[in-house]
Amino acid sequence: MASHLQELYQSYVRLDSMCDSYTVIAYPLAPGRARREACLRRAFYLFSRATVAGGMLSLVCACSPAHSPEFANSRSVSPATGQSGVLQTAPHVAVDVGKHEVRVDAVVCMTDGPLEQAVCMPMTREHESLLVALARPSDIHAALLLAGATSGHPASWTANDSGGFDFVPPEGDALEISVQWEDQSVPLHTWIRPVQAPNASAPPMTFLFCGSMFRPNSVSMGPGEHYVANFTGSVIGLVTFGDEVIGLVQVVPDQVEVAPTTWEAWTERIPALGTKVTLVVRLAPCSRG
Repeated sequence: MASHLQELYQSYVRLDSMCDSYTVIAYPLAPGRARREACLRRAFYLFSRATVAGGMLSLVCACSPAHSPEFANSRSVSPATGQSGVLQTAPHVAVDVGKHEVRVDAVVCMTDGPLEQAVCMPMTREHESLLVALARPSDIHAALLLAGATSGHPASWTANDSGGFDFVPPEGDALEISVQWEDQSVPLHTWIRPVQAPNASAPPMTFLFCGSMFRPNSVSMGPGEHYVANFTGSVIGLVTFGDEVIGLVQVVPDQVEVAPTTWEAWTERIPALGTKVTLVVRLAPCSRG
């Protein structure tokens, strides 16, 4: 257990420290479009210390002083004593360790049209996503680690010399995802339907904690590396961009020339644009140790 928490701590350090390696950069987001991204301060500091004594485990966590109002009164969780509660790990992100659950503040950004993402970060892929998560993708990744999930890697696909395509499936712990607003709670997939069968509900979807990826910084960014999803905005993907924090178990190429559009928003089931919701991501029972 101690070695697991040390690995967890190193992941936090890596996710957080990369924010200090650059200030403001410009980068392409889509053909003919670019945005400027500022990362001027760290989103949080998490320090963990593991001790094993009589089977007792203590986890010490120091969070960023910036708290979202929604979780201002949340209680801390103590794995050592088994107390329940919610731990805020970053702005707009909270973890219930006992439930293996991460809660993310989000807003409905699309109710009609084809989908390639279920959730994106602000000012990225709102034109093809149901929700905008108000938290950074790397903060969501770190929270999932604290909830007990293990990341793998996103899926990928490439054209081969024979005229076909090679597919690499994603890996990572299985996740259950739901959306809560007002007094309602529904599985995320119930807001999605197949383009070819608009009167049929999408089947239950298997999502995996893919974990996006790290890439070396460009010269303009300075030394170090960066967490790719923080720039592309891929939080929960429905097609395979290869950079998503969470993705479907299926490999679905992100080019319509290769694979036709598969999913669209189920308008009648989605609350109005701008509705504030809570995205609940829970480690699936099959992935719990």
